[in-house]
Amino acid sequence: MKLRRKIHRNFILITVISVLLTALFVLRASYNNTYAMLRQFVHDETGYIASALDYGVDVEAYLNVAKDETSARLTLIDTDGAVLFDNFEDPAQMENHAERKEVQEAFLYGIGEDERMSETLRQKTFYCAILLKNGQVLRAANTIDSVYRLMFKLLPVLILITLIVILISTFIARYQTKAIVKPINEIDLDHPKETDVYEEMAPLLTRIVRQQETLKSQADAMNLKQAQFLTITENMREGVVVLDIYRRVLSYNKSAVELLDVDESARQYLNKSVLLFNRSSAFQDAVKTALKGERATTMLQINTRYLQLFLNPIFKDGNINGAVLLIIDVTERQAREAMRREFSANVSHELKTPLTAISGYAEIMKDGLVEEKDVPRFAKSIYEETHRLIELVEDIIKISHLDESEPRLIEEAVDLYALTETILTRSGTQIRQKELAVTLTGTPLFVQGVKQLLDEMIANLIDNAIKYNHPGGSIDILLEQTPQGKVFTITDTGIGITKEELERVFERFYRVKRPYMPAGTGLGLSIVKHSAAYHNATIETVSEPNRGTRITITFPS
Repeated sequence: MKLRRKIHRNFILITVISVLLTALFVLRASYNNTYAMLRQFVHDETGYIASALDYGVDVEAYLNVAKDETSARLTLIDTDGAVLFDNFEDPAQMENHAERKEVQEAFLYGIGEDERMSETLRQKTFYCAILLKNGQVLRAANTIDSVYRLMFKLLPVLILITLIVILISTFIARYQTKAIVKPINEIDLDHPKETDVYEEMAPLLTRIVRQQETLKSQADAMNLKQAQFLTITENMREGVVVLDIYRRVLSYNKSAVELLDVDESARQYLNKSVLLFNRSSAFQDAVKTALKGERATTMLQINTRYLQLFLNPIFKDGNINGAVLLIIDVTERQAREAMRREFSANVSHELKTPLTAISGYAEIMKDGLVEEKDVPRFAKSIYEETHRLIELVEDIIKISHLDESEPRLIEEAVDLYALTETILTRSGTQIRQKELAVTLTGTPLFVQGVKQLLDEMIANLIDNAIKYNHPGGSIDILLEQTPQGKVFTITDTGIGITKEELERVFERFYRVKRPYMPAGTGLGLSIVKHSAAYHNATIETVSEPNRGTRITITFPS
């Protein structure tokens, strides 16, 4: 509850209680005063009439006259207690009054009084009795309810006064509350001691100053540690997340957000559940295990990334206080492992095919099952399979060298135009056999790179353009300098590649499937891809079935 509201409410409460107590006291005082006046009135009335009767007036005549001039009830009682006169009831019908308290006191002491419920008037009544000289008793009575009626007449006035006082007090309380709270609201918490406020608040302000000094010292120490931690973690490639025993994130670095592929804005995950980073069952189980005090490891796949997660519990005084999550991107390692397995399987398959053919032909010839005239044909098949095997092994060796993390090869300025001319000259026999029209246009174009890799790259492109071209087709090669870089483009009129196959032609051992396709190792374009990547070049391929293929390689300027 706000202090202002509390003070205001207490002001009103005190005012209401004070007014109500005052009203009660006023009512009680009014009642006592009125009752005293009634009692005195009855005493005086009884005394006046008794004095008149003692002077020898005709009692009955006087009483008959007096009953019309007074509001009191008058009763004359004989010495034996019998009622001789009553101005409210028939005396003959009334019982003996000798036992009445006020009557007994009058006979004994000359005067008596009592207060009780009247059976005749059916109201609470005050009685006063006086002994006359002739031994009779004159009694006067008046109802106390008249006092209550007077109180009820005063009650609306008191209620109105109470409401007016409460209303006025409300405005005064609001003003006083603002006046009291204002100095407190204006306390300068940065410099509490310099604030001119209530003397009673001095101990509190002193404690605030001491607390501020302590907090500042602790904050400076924490900020220093936090800065050191952030400096270390923000420059890490690995993701780091620190969480408490309730799974709330205490700290994390930029790499964690990037690796887990989540949105991040102004440290929005701090003090929130670590499950906002990832809600997979593997992640949740690992967090649960770590917070039980056991080391946990799990693997996550997020989009195309593979992440290795290590969670270690944090202990303090023998109790688990939280956990540290370390995230390592193992995508490349996973890809290499998958590639290694795939490569091993493909190599085994590709080597098995020619070796099986060579072994089969040789076995038939060894067993003498080949006629003399068929020996050249079988020998030619063995030679072709052996040549294919040699090409395959050479390509495998090239790919292996490109995959290995060896020191970079010796680079030099290589003229792609001159290199292409040399390769075309080398391939002249194949070009003439298929009667292909080859054109080379452009100007000398120098690229800083490894000549052997560039030679293999261009040779594989030209070899594919020859091998998969139609007889009598054409090959156009263009070398040019563009704003985008140094561009090598080769276009053929061959069998082309479908859209589905276009996405896979650079994979190892993948070969386009067409009727009467010439044999190949399926490693040529993979070598092209690796060579281009080594030289930071990009490859663009455009092709349509039976309409040819265009491959463009762009080297950075």
